[in-house]
Amino acid sequence: MPWDEIESVAVEADDVMGDVRRILTFEHVSGEFFEIPDQADGWERAIAHLGDHMDLLMDMPLQASRVAGPGTAPIELARRREVRSIH
Repeated sequence: MPWDEIESVAVEADDVMGDVRRILTFEHVSGEFFEIPDQADGWERAIAHLGDHMDLLMDMPLQASRVAGPGTAPIELARRREVRSIH
């Protein structure tokens, strides 16, 4: 999926039988989304490189993702870059 089709990326956490599980959610411009659990290979690498493809909404998205906790609202990490026209 091309990066310019991803509207936003957020992280949220759930409590699964006493274990905190974090989910990275990529929202497509169509409204569909896909999720990557923190147990997946490359989870931290994906977060660390969000700024290469999207506008970051915070200075340290990986740190924010690591401390996301159950019962809190999802933390939006990045948004799609706006296409800027040159006149």
